[in-house]
Amino acid sequence: LTDLASDLRAPTPSAAAELVVWSRKEATGRVEALMTIQAGALNGLVEQARAQLRALMGRPIFARPLDFIRQRQQYLDSLVRLLAAAGKNSFEVFKNDLSLLLSRLDTLSPLNILKRGYSVSRKLTDGSLLKKSGDIEPGDKMETILADGRLVSVIENKLDKI
Repeated sequence: LTDLASDLRAPTPSAAAELVVWSRKEATGRVEALMTIQAGALNGLVEQARAQLRALMGRPIFARPLDFIRQRQQYLDSLVRLLAAAGKNSFEVFKNDLSLLLSRLDTLSPLNILKRGYSVSRKLTDGSLLKKSGDIEPGDKMETILADGRLVSVIENKLDKI
């Protein structure tokens, strides 16, 4: 049955043993062939790694590293100049805005209103502002605030109409 199941027949058991077991020469040959294949594969990997290394070493950064550093320094210098210009521009914008706000505040300042010929009057006794003639009576003292000083007056008489 084993002869029928196998695709190789041996006439004797010795011949079967010879067919199953490799000879030393055949085993050595196969090992050497495998070693050659492995060596070829390793040599291929080494050559591939060498090619990658040559490609990397051929890049400008490795060929001329100072050029790369100088290029980055120039880029950094340009960024510093841009930042300084942006800061100066921002400062000028804030300065102009502040100047505009100060001029508006100056326009609305009570002191500037007084400089245009207006005055502020208040009762001398309690300091309350005089908004109408009914707020003060004859004989009361009042203080008038002008742009360049203050006046104290005594009310002699009161006219209710302008």
